[in-house]
Amino acid sequence: LLAALCLLALRVPEVPPLPQLGLLGVGAAAFSAQGLLDQLLVPLGVTAPSLEPMLACVITGFVVCNGGEVFTGRDERRQLEALVNSSMHPTLLFFFTTTGLGMRLSVLQHTWPAAVGLFVVRLAALYFGHAVGARW
Repeated sequence: LLAALCLLALRVPEVPPLPQLGLLGVGAAAFSAQGLLDQLLVPLGVTAPSLEPMLACVITGFVVCNGGEVFTGRDERRQLEALVNSSMHPTLLFFFTTTGLGMRLSVLQHTWPAAVGLFVVRLAALYFGHAVGARW
């Protein structure tokens, strides 16, 4: 179903931001499916299956890129890649803004040694990775 919605998003006229909104709608459908299933099935006494929206999105991308030609007769990989790249900035802006809104600096007062330690370890790993990579 998500692959079909994604293929439809690729058919939306190339008038920004329509294709980007279509792709973001596919992602929203993946993430809201669990809540919809819960609302439909739990009142009936049926336990809703647990869905993995990130895995569903990965599988959707795989199906569209590798099976798009089977469904549409066209190679969809480049078009999907361009659409994902053009949708990335607003998506990351939304993600990091909402994540930042949920952060509490008071928690950092208690966890700052671990945060600084992780920062130093990551910085050292980047440095050594670049140094090793530059030699090859």
